Amino acid sequence: MIKKKATPKIVRLEQEEIDNSESTNELWRKQLLDALKNMKPQKFELFCRGLLKKMGIEVDDQILLC
Repeated sequence: MIKKKATPKIVRLEQEEIDNSESTNELWRKQLLDALKNMKPQKFELFCRGLLKKMGIEVDDQILLC
C-alpha cells in the first residue's frame, strides 16, 4: 500500500474578511493618531520616553520644558 503525502491546506480569506481587517486596521491607526495629536507636548514627551524605555533604549531623566 502506498501512502500519499499530506498536502498542506491553503486557507484563503474571503474578500469580506480582508476588507474588515483593513477597516479595523485603519480605525486603530486613526484613533492612535488622534490621541497623539491631542497630547500636550510634555505628555507626548513622557509617552515617547516610556516607549523608548520599553524598547530597551536608555533615556536621560531631564524633561525639556518649552
